[in-house]
Amino acid sequence: YQWTNFLSLSCGGRTSFRDTSNISWVPDTSYITTGKTTTITYSDDSSALNISARFFLNSRRRKCYRIPVNNSTTLVLVRATFLYKNYDGLGKPPKFSASIGTAIAATINLAESDPWSEEFLWTVNKDTLSFCLNAIPKGGSPVISSLEIRPLPQGAYTNGMADFPNKLLRKSYRIDCGHSN
Repeated sequence: YQWTNFLSLSCGGRTSFRDTSNISWVPDTSYITTGKTTTITYSDDSSALNISARFFLNSRRRKCYRIPVNNSTTLVLVRATFLYKNYDGLGKPPKFSASIGTAIAATINLAESDPWSEEFLWTVNKDTLSFCLNAIPKGGSPVISSLEIRPLPQGAYTNGMADFPNKLLRKSYRIDCGHSN
């Protein structure tokens, strides 16, 4: 299968770059027109990281990314990563929801886990995929650091999706069955 039309958005990023896995990342400015940007610095197990992010202050309405999709009926993997790390100095990790189209897909609570990652499989039946962040009353400002769209091969997950038309599949967990260490 030829993997084409991968889209990796550096939310709040200012320049394009290639990561250590040779994946091309682009700024998200062509796909959303609202929100403020910042750089979040934090340490993981091995090094200090600078990660760009987009946040939405005083957000009452949903804030949506509009992603053009070439094939009007295609299954896509949507992966979003959310990062707080007290970038605003307030010490109040936000809680908000994410939706694909009008369907609420997940509730993100960065007080429980920071960073937070979500993955969904969604059948796109329009020429645009809408991925939205929705504020929750007293939940703080939604924030996102990356958004990835991966068209899947024709026929992928046919059995899993057949019983759930117009629904999404959400990753519950992942098991690596081939890793040796």
